[in-house]
Amino acid sequence: MLAAAASAHAELGRSEPAANAVLHNSPPEIRLWFTEPLETAFSRIHLFDSRGQEVALPAAQVAPEDARQLFVPLPPLASGTYTVNWSALSSADGHATRGSYSFSIGAGGSAALQFRQPETLSGTQALIRGFNLLALSLGIGSIGFLLWVWAPSQNGSAAPDYRPYGLISFSAVSWLLIGVASIMLLLMQASIYSGVPLSSALPGGTVATTLTATRFGGLWMARMILWVMLGVTLWLSRKRPALMWGAFGLGAGILLTQSLFSHASAAEDAVAAIASDWLHLTGAVLWFGGIAAFALALASVRKHQDRAQTASLLTGHFSDMGRASMIMLALSGLYAALLQVGSWEALTTTPYGRALLVKLILFAPLLLIAAINLLKTRKELNRGNAAWFGRLRGLIGVEIALALGIFAAVGVMTSLEPARSAAESQPPVSSAPNQPFFEMQIVDGLMAHLEIEPGSIGSNAFIVMLFDENGSPVTDASLIRLRFTPPNPSIGRSELRPEAVGDGVYRIEGSNLSIPGEWQIRMTVQRPQEFDTLYDFTITVSAPDAETSANPEALLLATAGIAFGLFTLAVGGYWCARNSAYLRTGKAAIGLAGCIAGLVMALSSAAALAQFL
Repeated sequence: MLAAAASAHAELGRSEPAANAVLHNSPPEIRLWFTEPLETAFSRIHLFDSRGQEVALPAAQVAPEDARQLFVPLPPLASGTYTVNWSALSSADGHATRGSYSFSIGAGGSAALQFRQPETLSGTQALIRGFNLLALSLGIGSIGFLLWVWAPSQNGSAAPDYRPYGLISFSAVSWLLIGVASIMLLLMQASIYSGVPLSSALPGGTVATTLTATRFGGLWMARMILWVMLGVTLWLSRKRPALMWGAFGLGAGILLTQSLFSHASAAEDAVAAIASDWLHLTGAVLWFGGIAAFALALASVRKHQDRAQTASLLTGHFSDMGRASMIMLALSGLYAALLQVGSWEALTTTPYGRALLVKLILFAPLLLIAAINLLKTRKELNRGNAAWFGRLRGLIGVEIALALGIFAAVGVMTSLEPARSAAESQPPVSSAPNQPFFEMQIVDGLMAHLEIEPGSIGSNAFIVMLFDENGSPVTDASLIRLRFTPPNPSIGRSELRPEAVGDGVYRIEGSNLSIPGEWQIRMTVQRPQEFDTLYDFTITVSAPDAETSANPEALLLATAGIAFGLFTLAVGGYWCARNSAYLRTGKAAIGLAGCIAGLVMALSSAAALAQFL
């Protein structure tokens, strides 16, 4: 991975007492260090003794000097093994994480660090996030269309009249949708913070706490102030079109509040990441929101005799705005991919990465359509070829259908852990067992030896040796992580971080191999200015447990169902757009049926695929 990378929500970095610690005396406190700043009101620490009884503790607090630290004072504890259960809420992106680890006082066995519970995808959250992006695109993108497409096409008029074509009304309705999306986001975050269903978030008082005691609440209130100002500005722009520039500025401010509460805000270089995310959002809303406004504009002039000439002008100006948006999307998207994904394996093996692949697949036809409109459609319209007016509307229908699919993919992505961290926690592919264990692998030119002695249940020495392509020791690894996946999922994953002992050798001891069975070990090697290198090992401490795997044919069918459903949706959208003037005659009924069938197929297949993620 690159050195300045984003963390995956609020991950536990270290703790005092440390995992595996065997203490002589009772510790004065539990203190946890996380990778992101925390919300005090929704971050907690619970302690359980070896009998499973909870130890009474005061409420955990975030350290005033460092918002990444969570601590709680302890009463005197008797000898024995204790389990720390923690839950943390990131103030950077609003995602909640949970996990546990153990330590001992006096004589007792050491424990392995238990990492946070695996994240599951919430369909409701993905739907709300996708709807929010759709509303932002329609509201702010339509303003951009008015400024950079419609106004320049009106023969250079300094104050073009938008009202006869319904574009101002379209912006007003889209403004209302932004308000609805904002309310839904508030309820969703309150639901996440309190751990209750969305329908129960409002009565329990969590909304008030969310607004007054969290970073999200502050940003949400700023967004609502900008939203009200945007509505007033749109109202006044009916008589003063120049105020549209102010409206777009307010919309850009709303987009900034979105970027300030996203995965980007958790990056090491948060300023650059947030700027890139804001640029990506701006490019997306200009393109996708502009497409919807473009469709409305074409519908309003379809009965005009000079509709081909008007469409030609609009196409030319929209292509200019589209090229600018494409550049913004490409550059910022590449940066985000390096930051949040970082490797081909993470792109292809994690839910986040697969959602990104779906987004890219849907985006590719948009580029092709843009090229067709730029190189072919406008020329034909300039020649007065009225047939291309209908074809242009059909192509825009396809673009709208593809954009809806992109919003769905982005809604999923923003609800999931970034691919970089998710890839490290996935169960790796099985390999041949060995005991005592020794295995050598070469990935991207970096040779890694993993040796485990004695390779049995209990304490083991884990020795890692790294060599470059020339066989020389690699001594500059900034981090080596061994992540253990046990044969029994209820036990929880654990990790060790070997430390350098010299000449490319890294060593640590731990009791992570605690039960018999087939253990999966994923090793991550981080080096300065290099991508992460991932290695998968398997060691069988005893007879391996039988494991089930997803049916490859079912996976293939689900993936094909999504692709075919989206294709059907796109074709149906094209047919509906081409024949929207004949809805009453039933000519567009086939296209509408295709849209419904395609959407149902795509959603159903996506639900089936989610079972394998």
